[in-house]
Amino acid sequence: MELSLYESAHEDFRDMVRDFVAKEVTPHHEQWEREG
Repeated sequence: MELSLYESAHEDFRDMVRDFVAKEVTPHHEQWEREG
């Protein structure tokens, strides 16, 4: 039996944030670091 502290809504939210960061943050990270 697998014990999870998170409900499916938590898992969905985590996946949504992970996708957002991958698409909207990661591609711009280097530029933002250069620009301060």
